[in-house]
Amino acid sequence: MALPTDNRYYMNTKVHSLPQKNQCAVCKTQQKITVCTGCRVAHYCGSAHQKLGWAKHKWLCKAVRVSIGHVAELTADVKREIEAS
Repeated sequence: MALPTDNRYYMNTKVHSLPQKNQCAVCKTQQKITVCTGCRVAHYCGSAHQKLGWAKHKWLCKAVRVSIGHVAELTADVKREIEAS
């Protein structure tokens, strides 16, 4: 699955333009908030809104997970270099 390279996609995404901590990305409520387990960026008030927001969130979720993977790899490389010296 290729990620959109056009930043306007993210700027024009109504549901996830600016994820707010402890606020549902769909209805903006602040009650009973859970976090997306894939990226830990998006917050939802329940599974119904998580499913509703998935079409717009999936690109951000994938990008965050890929970024976290790259950071983990770089961290491991740095640790190996430090241990080797």
